[in-house]
Amino acid sequence: MYSITIILTCLATYTYAQGNSNPCAVFDSCAACITGGPDCVWCGDENYNLIIKRPRCDLRSKMNSTCHNKTDPSSTFNKPLSNKELDSNTQFTPQTLNLNLRVDQPAKFQVKVKPAENYPVDLYYLMDLSFSMNDDLENLKNLGAGISSAIGSVTTNYRLAFGSFVDKAVSPFVQIENETPCPQCRKTFGYIHNMNFTTNANEFANGVRKQTISGNLDKPEGGFDALMQLAVCEKKIGWRSKSSSRRIVIYVTDDSFHSAGDGKIGGIVTQNDGECHMNDANTYSKSTVMDYPSVGFLRAKLRESKIVPILAVTSRVKSLYDSLAGEWKDLGTTVGTLSSDSSNIVSLIKKNYEKISSTVRLVDSQPSDFKIEYKPIKCSQVAGDNECKNVKINEEVVFEVSVTPQRCSEAVKKLKSFDISIIGFGDVKVNVDVKCDCDCEKQPQAMKNSTRCNSAGTFACGKCYCDAGKYGSDCKCTDASAVDDSQCRANNATTGHVCSKSGTCICGSCQCTPRKHPAEKISGTFCECRNFGCDLHNGKECGGPDQGVCECNKCTCKGVWIGSNCGQKNCTLVEKDCVKNGVVCGGRGKCDCGVCNCDVGYRGTHCEACPSCPGQCSRKRDCVFCQAFNRGSPETCKNCSLHIIKTNVTTYGQKCEVPDNDGCFVVFSYSVADDGNTTVWVNPKKACPQTISSEANVLAIVLGIIGGLLLAAIVALLIWKLLVSTYDNYEYSKFEKERTSSRWNKAENPIYKGAKQKYDNPVYAGQRQ
Repeated sequence: MYSITIILTCLATYTYAQGNSNPCAVFDSCAACITGGPDCVWCGDENYNLIIKRPRCDLRSKMNSTCHNKTDPSSTFNKPLSNKELDSNTQFTPQTLNLNLRVDQPAKFQVKVKPAENYPVDLYYLMDLSFSMNDDLENLKNLGAGISSAIGSVTTNYRLAFGSFVDKAVSPFVQIENETPCPQCRKTFGYIHNMNFTTNANEFANGVRKQTISGNLDKPEGGFDALMQLAVCEKKIGWRSKSSSRRIVIYVTDDSFHSAGDGKIGGIVTQNDGECHMNDANTYSKSTVMDYPSVGFLRAKLRESKIVPILAVTSRVKSLYDSLAGEWKDLGTTVGTLSSDSSNIVSLIKKNYEKISSTVRLVDSQPSDFKIEYKPIKCSQVAGDNECKNVKINEEVVFEVSVTPQRCSEAVKKLKSFDISIIGFGDVKVNVDVKCDCDCEKQPQAMKNSTRCNSAGTFACGKCYCDAGKYGSDCKCTDASAVDDSQCRANNATTGHVCSKSGTCICGSCQCTPRKHPAEKISGTFCECRNFGCDLHNGKECGGPDQGVCECNKCTCKGVWIGSNCGQKNCTLVEKDCVKNGVVCGGRGKCDCGVCNCDVGYRGTHCEACPSCPGQCSRKRDCVFCQAFNRGSPETCKNCSLHIIKTNVTTYGQKCEVPDNDGCFVVFSYSVADDGNTTVWVNPKKACPQTISSEANVLAIVLGIIGGLLLAAIVALLIWKLLVSTYDNYEYSKFEKERTSSRWNKAENPIYKGAKQKYDNPVYAGQRQ
């Protein structure tokens, strides 16, 4: 009987090896099968692979219908646990749902959002009171009423509170020997919660008006300490429930920020613990004891508390805070540029709040080894796969969310839930249960020391898993069993390599040799499959885990990737990325495998931007007048969405000069980002050319020119005469100096030689006659 079983096994594996490249066949357990691919199905019938002559782990399309005990989980989501109708109190649905997931098989569901009118808002005004803000403070004091009015125009259900910060009161951040940094300054402090939330606008304005300046020595400020306490001291600050209100912090400063590690300069080495440390005086009590929080740690706490920061900063440090906003993008952080005297803070707050409340953006905590994708289903202005802009009150927005576990790692097994945050609205709690093993492998279905396995193994999922030292389909063989190794050859019974030279033939079956690297595995009936050694793309096997995986010596590509090394995109699948509003690349370029190659002068994801095209200045003229000078018809202005920055410097992008009705010119420059958003720098002062009267005396102008030329000639002559005279005087002085310094008397002439008194006769040779 045993010999017949061996023959059947040999025939089954031989038949399969000859005509099948099924990637599922390499998996020899139920857990490995269902996590090895979304189309793999395990058959738990006893002797299934001997009778049907197909592997237990098979493609769903090839699994024989005679298998009665299939294990084939699928990714599904249960009916949402909370699916309230969207109304003034419920702005999104679902709030919670359960997902049953399988590796590489997505579960899809919809998230619906509808911004409600007069949704509750808690707005916290956080002021920098360091000495560099001294010239801004007077304006900020008078803007309290304006801030409440600005928010009141957007929603009537709002509350206002404010606090202030400077820095840690330790050296070298401050001068310890001085009680106050200046004669009329208050003592340096870390963070003070000055006023609880109130609906009384006058009370808020009066509270802000009472503030006095303080100071520190270095430029960076301690605002991160204040933001951390705002996030973690929810009860002390008095925030309303984060599930039923929107929390906004206006962070106003003119300088950079201290972060983790900076405290060591002042001898503070205790790491920020992210806990609330507000005393009875509403002051941060650990300012001089605990270091500043890091950017990432503070981001996590702000996210946990659902606080959306609006960073109102001066142009000098805007680039720094733009980078910070990029790190905090999942919080919905926006950045606005304060004018030199902070007088535009009211309009800045209103504009950024409107941007937050009219943008629906979905983000997640990016759980390890999960792939989460978003697709807008119902959205009037798509700004990205996970973002919809310019959403009006009571306008419904719908996104399709796809959640896919990519592997059964320890992180995946431990994860029980994660949040999908709808910035400014709330969180969808997603409970997950990933199928990483089979019930038939667990007790009581799995039977240890089963008689079916000769009492030397565990019978589970239709097969025997032998104890150490036992082998074979029924665990009767040992290492010393003498069996013809022809059963371990893939090609036929007489030729071919035993176990593909990658294993040992024991009891008629191949035991594959383990690899030194734990991630590398050899598998298959004849050890013919490897999950390593596949073709490389950009130095990575199969282009890396996001593009493909190495299975049985070949790359199995994911998503849009194709090719032997998964290094090419399936252009048919990604061609849709070039289409927007039904037009390919905006009609101004060609689609090259999902990427728009724009015509000359155009750029952007869909070639929507053309900074250098003629007429761009005149097209932006009306919106510049609307947004920068509050001029224009309401119908025109309501469609304007330029990002306006008022500044005297307008050399950042393409420069424009457009005429105004009064004969002057408005000067501005603009730059179009890749996402199509336009930033405009406007000079608030118009350029007005000087005019010349039509009755000007032409003769007077001509005579003036001639007179000017003559005057220039006379001046040139005078300068020449002055230079010549100066040189002559110099030479004469030099001569006088040499003369007075000579050593001979006035009566003597050094070059005079007296006459000779002796004469010689040339013919006289000294002889006498």
